[in-house]
Amino acid sequence: FFGVYSVKSMRDDRIVALVHGTTVHGAQFVDPALRLQPLTYYHRSGPLGQVVAALEEEGRLASVGAVGLGVGAGACYRTDGQDWVYYEIDPAVTALARDTRYFEFLSGCAPDMPIVHGDARLSLEAEPDGRFDLLILDAFSSDSIPAHLMTREAVALYLDKLAPDGLLLFHISNRNIDLEPVLAGLMEDAGLEARLQRHRPNDAERADYALTSEWVVAARSADGLDWIPPDSEWRALITASGMRPWTDDYSYILGLIRW
Repeated sequence: FFGVYSVKSMRDDRIVALVHGTTVHGAQFVDPALRLQPLTYYHRSGPLGQVVAALEEEGRLASVGAVGLGVGAGACYRTDGQDWVYYEIDPAVTALARDTRYFEFLSGCAPDMPIVHGDARLSLEAEPDGRFDLLILDAFSSDSIPAHLMTREAVALYLDKLAPDGLLLFHISNRNIDLEPVLAGLMEDAGLEARLQRHRPNDAERADYALTSEWVVAARSADGLDWIPPDSEWRALITASGMRPWTDDYSYILGLIRW
């Protein structure tokens, strides 16, 4: 129903990747010594690694929710005692991520981690309020984005499920659609403090198959982002003139297309 997935060998057969349409949804080294090293958008030097490290250093990363499984690379950020849960709409993705002929992030790092199937908004509604210290929204990189996960009502739901000092982390890398104005409007509408980073890996990181990625982190107050150094790659979001916040009744894609 959600399209055709391909598992492909890349980089002279050093890497195996999950491809959906024209989008890479995760990759893993073939070398057993490197198999559990997160790659692509999830490289430890990137924004996801930075946010997880900051929360762990402050001792406030007990519970994590993640929307969008991919090949499960994020599972290797989990440490003993942490409560992680993934939300994935397509069981075919889970089947591939659990197939150890191709990928071992789940089996090697978090074989017991629950994966909840179904639409993420419906699944999250069933969770207790205040459960998550970090909620990762990683469902916007494909050729067709789920707009209902990026609306005023969706953000309100995310905040309900977030701990008082928790963080929202949106992965908005997309070759076709510029999602920064949407997030800027939604964060302002919700009264949140937010920062964006377009991470460009250096040569050594690219050799490890780190990819350029774009992420937005948000907190209820500026104090929630005080771990960000003033000279870092994180910056304030740019608000587009006349951009209405998306709601369940309104979204506008045309003006955001990267022509």
